[in-house]
Amino acid sequence: MWIILVVGVGLIALAHTAPAPLFLDAWARDRAVWHRRRDQPPTVYLTYDDGPNPSTTPALLDVLARERVHATFFLIDEHVNDDTAAIVRRMFAEGHAVAQHSGKRWLVLKSPSGLATTLMTAADRIERLAGQRPCRAFRPHAGWRSSRCTEDSSRSTTT
Repeated sequence: MWIILVVGVGLIALAHTAPAPLFLDAWARDRAVWHRRRDQPPTVYLTYDDGPNPSTTPALLDVLARERVHATFFLIDEHVNDDTAAIVRRMFAEGHAVAQHSGKRWLVLKSPSGLATTLMTAADRIERLAGQRPCRAFRPHAGWRSSRCTEDSSRSTTT
C-alpha cells in the first residue's frame, strides 16, 4: 500500500514539473530545439512568462533597457487588456519578442486545429490592443503538451 502511495505522489510531482516535453523531444530528435550544431556557439534566451504584470513588468523592462538586453515575453491572453496594452506596446517598441503563453492546462486536450484557432484568436486580440502581432512561439502552461500536438506542430502553418 505504501509503495503505491509513494509512486502516486511521485507521479503527481513529476506531472507538475512536466517531464513529458523532454521525452517528446527525445522522440522527435530531428525537430527538437534543444540540440545545436557543434560549430555554433551556445545561445542563452531570456524568457519571462505570465505577463504582462502592470506592477512588475515596467520595472523589468527598465532593467532590460539599462542593460541593453532583449528578452521574449510569453503573455497570457487574459492579462492583455486596455490597462496593460501600453506595456505590450513598449515590449515591441524596445525590440523584445512577444509570444503567447497559456494559463490553462486543459488547452493540451484540444486538437491541433482547435489549439491553433485559440492561439489565432488571442494573437488577433493582442494585435488589436497593442498594434503588433505576437511571434509564432507558444509556451503551454507548465510546459504541458500532448504528443498529438507535438507530432502535428511541424506541419502547422498558423499564427
